[in-house]
Amino acid sequence: RLAMLGSFAIVLLAGCGSSTATPAATSAPAATIAKADYITKADAICTDGNTQVTALGAAPGDPTTATADQLPAWATYLHGADTILATEAPKLAALPNPDQGQAQSDAILGDLAKVITDGQAAETAAQAGDLATFKTAVATFATDSVAANTAATAFGLTACGAK
Repeated sequence: RLAMLGSFAIVLLAGCGSSTATPAATSAPAATIAKADYITKADAICTDGNTQVTALGAAPGDPTTATADQLPAWATYLHGADTILATEAPKLAALPNPDQGQAQSDAILGDLAKVITDGQAAETAAQAGDLATFKTAVATFATDSVAANTAATAFGLTACGAK
């Protein structure tokens, strides 16, 4: 689900733009809950984020073939998606640690932080009208999103990592 922007969309959304803060990868509280409960709670947060990203509407096209005149639409779209992810990340980080797989859950939070940073970089490039930097940021975003989604799915998350 972390990658939800269509072909980019592989986005983001999920969740990365005008917010410059990224969540700490290991900011979860010291308390623990059963891994199954952690997954249920995390997937509920991701389901809400996925719904919000879907409400943004379709991405403005294929970002790998974007033209300079499409960058304002991308900047707007990414701003919405980035904001959603930047709001979702601290909610995930605030969950109690799972009683199994804490290292993986911490890594997933770190992966999400990368995706957020990547999305913010793409948004910033789009706002600046910098097509080359936008395309580079989109490629990095796509790579990091796939890795984040793979890790989330391997951990047992379904809504997180679904797209």
